[in-house]
Amino acid sequence: MSDEFSQCCSRFKDAIKFTQPELRYEAREKEKRVLFTLEIPYPLFREWHKTVQERNVLPRDTSGQDLSSGCEEIEANSPSTSAAENSPTAKRFSYIDLVEKCTFGQCFAFSDDENIRDGIDEALLNIAYKISLDYKKTKGRARKELDNRVRKFHVMEGQTKPVHELYQEIENIQNELQDWKKAYEDLELEKERIYEEMVLAVNQKENETQVLQKTNKELEDYIASLENSVGVSSYQGKPLSTVKNKFRTLKTFISRAEAALWFCSSFGVELVGLTNVEKILFLLDKFCVGDSFYHEISMITDSLPRSYLVKQCRDQLNKMCKIEPLNAKFEGAKVTSAETVFKIHISDFLKQNSDFDPITDKIKINGDGARMTRNSNFILLSFSILQTEESVMSAKGNRTLGIVNGTESYHTIKDSFQSLFNEVNDLTAKGKMNVDGQEIQTELYLGGDYKFILLMLGLKGATSNYACAW
Repeated sequence: MSDEFSQCCSRFKDAIKFTQPELRYEAREKEKRVLFTLEIPYPLFREWHKTVQERNVLPRDTSGQDLSSGCEEIEANSPSTSAAENSPTAKRFSYIDLVEKCTFGQCFAFSDDENIRDGIDEALLNIAYKISLDYKKTKGRARKELDNRVRKFHVMEGQTKPVHELYQEIENIQNELQDWKKAYEDLELEKERIYEEMVLAVNQKENETQVLQKTNKELEDYIASLENSVGVSSYQGKPLSTVKNKFRTLKTFISRAEAALWFCSSFGVELVGLTNVEKILFLLDKFCVGDSFYHEISMITDSLPRSYLVKQCRDQLNKMCKIEPLNAKFEGAKVTSAETVFKIHISDFLKQNSDFDPITDKIKINGDGARMTRNSNFILLSFSILQTEESVMSAKGNRTLGIVNGTESYHTIKDSFQSLFNEVNDLTAKGKMNVDGQEIQTELYLGGDYKFILLMLGLKGATSNYACAW
């Protein structure tokens, strides 16, 4: 309820009174009996008219019914009604609702019949409109006289709600209340039952966990006793690359491996080469053979590895290098982090060349474009380590950083490989890299064919003026 209407209700609280009908209604009593008469002050009619014009929204009353549910277009016939007042917000409550709210003790209620309510509301509308016009025409003492005047409104038989209907509504509400209380009791019992089941399930899980922990402890003790009886223990020495007697250590390892293989073959168990799975995966990818086809072949052929082994090998190879799509509008892919790929390649090179002193590592960034089909061109960005010597010019010594499908131009290279170039520039500015806990100085170089170098420098073709890259 609006603040203005709340002030109106508090100022004119219980202002409407019950009186005897006027004499001019005696003739009508023969046709339709007058039940009682309401005395409504003029200022209250004025406040009602102002409230309806300002479209203030009333809240729900104490019975739970929305006061705006049965409202009609209360000022449609009024000369002061504009097009804006006919909007849905102006139909949210009516004068008849205001009368029921301001009556002493709210001791009666009008009928729910829409026709009766519309007639009463229209009559109250005309009265309120005329009284508001009288207030506009008067000032001073005349307006004070209007404040002291009241208007009698006669309520006829059949316009009020019968008492038995009110009793029926109260009885229905009480029945609903009892149903809610009963349902609440059922909910309490259901909650207690579910809680007891949950506690029982938790206790069962704890018992199962304890049994499993006890079984694991017994298995660990049994394995430890087997290791002690056989004389086998976990190796905690130095790695093979750091020991002094590498040949003797390697020979001991090979002899033990041969003994294990002999033990397997003595029971008829042959160890299949682990490289066969990678070879089969290479052939499947080379000739675009699907996993479903290979699964059916492996089911009818015992000599082939199972399809799940091939899938596991593919997943492990995919985890070695993470790629992501390019940020620009071009089709292609690039590595997630160029620095990570640099570290992996440098680490592999240092492991294969233990005698190499990694004071400064020279990295060369290469690029080249190639025409694959009549409508497709690809630009490949890669890198290599110059210390690998012969491998620099081979595919084995180069690692791919990114590839894009587009014309070999300056804008294509700039837009598609922008994030890679930013990361390479940051590495160039730092001048060092931490590889396996060892700090290595890095020097980056730019390579490629003459066209690629000119494009990277923002120059024109080789046949133009001032086309020298140096």
